[in-house]
Amino acid sequence: MSGKELRIRSLYFLGLALIVLAYFYRVLSCREIFVERDLSAFFIPPKVLWVRLLRDGIFPFWNPHQYNGIPLLAVLQPGVLYPPHIFYLFLPFPIVWNWLIILHFLLAGIGVYLFLKHMRSSEEGAFVGAVIFMLSGYLLSVHNLLPHLFAVAWFPFVLLSVLKYFEGRQVRHAALASLFLVMQFLSGAPEILMMSVLALGIISLFPPSLPDSSPGFFFRIRSFLFVVALFLLLSAVQLLPFYEVKALSIRQGGLSYFEASIWSMAWRDFIQFFI
Repeated sequence: MSGKELRIRSLYFLGLALIVLAYFYRVLSCREIFVERDLSAFFIPPKVLWVRLLRDGIFPFWNPHQYNGIPLLAVLQPGVLYPPHIFYLFLPFPIVWNWLIILHFLLAGIGVYLFLKHMRSSEEGAFVGAVIFMLSGYLLSVHNLLPHLFAVAWFPFVLLSVLKYFEGRQVRHAALASLFLVMQFLSGAPEILMMSVLALGIISLFPPSLPDSSPGFFFRIRSFLFVVALFLLLSAVQLLPFYEVKALSIRQGGLSYFEASIWSMAWRDFIQFFI
């Protein structure tokens, strides 16, 4: 990348940052914090708990305050091992809480920009695509499901790394793809992780337009398996406790049809969607 291209890209990144800051201007000072819907009831309390435990020198394996005690590390959603959460140990909770949410919107925008540039989009097209995704209805709606927001922000980087590995065959790109999958998992959203792995499987079978020297079918499949295997190894410290908790869950045997469909969209709502 030339110096001119780097300066242009830096300007677009600055533009994305300014848009995010302008959109979230009310919470930049942290005198107000994000508390909509599930944030206040499900995500703030366990996060405050494990931060206090760690500050007191106690590793947060267990939450003694619900029922007769429940796992804390193993249940994923508190994100005990999610690397960006380290700032909770050094900075006031409201500052880290607000700014991690804001910065993950920016991260999502940067990821889509880089992905679209790799797909040979123009600078302007990549920027517009990044803004559309960054402030999309989906991202704005899942900010109250915090792990989903954090995990989705890494999704463009997962795809970008795998496509770069297909094209350049440099192992570091495969390793980066696995690392980004680990970030999705540690953020607390296994659903997003599974969809990311599914997307990787699809592009391994049906890759987008690649250079003439693109790898063959069996190389892509081996690459996909390598990325998944490396993810399993890197995430084992969180994956194994999570798997044990899952095996002991009352939902291990599945849900009844009534429970699984209780919030499904009724036919009349489906018709209203088009109207």
